[in-house]
Amino acid sequence: MSLSVETPGHLHKIGLLEEAQDDHEADINFLMSVALQKIAFLPFGYLMDLYRWNIFEGNYTHSEYNARWWQHRCETARDRSH
Repeated sequence: MSLSVETPGHLHKIGLLEEAQDDHEADINFLMSVALQKIAFLPFGYLMDLYRWNIFEGNYTHSEYNARWWQHRCETARDRSH
């Protein structure tokens, strides 16, 4: 739903965008914008969920929180580099 209301055509229709271009380049620019906002967040969102899940499960003590965050963060970065 949120993706459909963010399209330039819809924003033009409701008066929040003065001009909506309807061409291939404008479509690509919009899709790249969506990718930067949504898709690029997925690895970080997964990292946060994994970290929080371990906290809620009681796998980490309060004193380990920071060290475990950075452990997950470094493991995620290492996995992406391979």
